[in-house]
Amino acid sequence: MMTSALTSPDHFTRMSAETAISPAQIDAVIDHLRAESIETRWRAAAALGHAGDRRAIDPLCALLDDDDRDVRMNAMIALVRLSADHVTDVIAERAFDPEEDHQTRYVAALVLVALLGIDAARAVFAAHDPVDEGVIRAAWAAWAVSEHAL
Repeated sequence: MMTSALTSPDHFTRMSAETAISPAQIDAVIDHLRAESIETRWRAAAALGHAGDRRAIDPLCALLDDDDRDVRMNAMIALVRLSADHVTDVIAERAFDPEEDHQTRYVAALVLVALLGIDAARAVFAAHDPVDEGVIRAAWAAWAVSEHAL
């Protein structure tokens, strides 16, 4: 079963499982978001992002408060893949939270640009004063990547 592949000791089996979820397996993968293993949680988040099933949005939002940075970042990236634009405020909180680690803030800024586009993200950044320079650099980097990817 695919959900057990997420916890396989074989690296390639785990990677394949992340992109091979059927709609019937979504609930089982959502259950993996509560696993004790950090790696299982972040792999489940990545897998749900690839699956494209919007049932995963609320459980992924819950992961934004996970103790592990990699789990939080994979949840944010998955939410972008699911076009979960209604979580913009929650992700913006991460980008501007001085208590959040730098890498998570950087990824949150990238996610905001991906969700909103550069102009709307710029307005969100302008509403937070003072804005961390690293957050702004992340936003511009995301915009540049998206411009070249088109």
